[in-house]
Amino acid sequence: MKKFANNLKELGFDSISIRMNGNREIFYIAENFDKWEEWLEYQNKYTRKVVGIIIGNVEFEKEIVIGQLIGTFFEPEAQMNDADFWDVCDSIDGDLECMASEIVDNNLNISEEICTMNNSIFYIDELFIDEKYREHGIGKFVLKQLDKFMLYSLNLDVGTIVTYPLQWKEQLKMVIKE
Repeated sequence: MKKFANNLKELGFDSISIRMNGNREIFYIAENFDKWEEWLEYQNKYTRKVVGIIIGNVEFEKEIVIGQLIGTFFEPEAQMNDADFWDVCDSIDGDLECMASEIVDNNLNISEEICTMNNSIFYIDELFIDEKYREHGIGKFVLKQLDKFMLYSLNLDVGTIVTYPLQWKEQLKMVIKE
């Protein structure tokens, strides 16, 4: 951690801040909540889009946006009552369907080698650090602390973090929380 703090000082920052947003909306309820929840699409029912803004702080007064994190949080499979993991991913986005096809078992649920039914998954769509702030460990720091950031700021308990670089489909990269 001391090295990271020194890297921040080299960049002129006292610290970094992470602003995370991943809320769900409740809209168009005409009857009771249970009926409303039944017709929700898988995307609204079982996932949350998460956006994190990475900010460099100068003397706790000035803030400079230095990067962002965008991803999809999936509820634990045990909570997906009317769908399997692959169906949820397929209904949302082609990139998520490609990622799911790499990590599901024959039943189209997440392979137990990746994640258990009771753990959630966070799929990283994008982690971007502005070019002038790269090579100082900011991205690595955010990745290592991501589960703590998500729990503290959004009350989302991340079991497994997955990235899937579509340019290199044969290289599925996973960071599994220890």
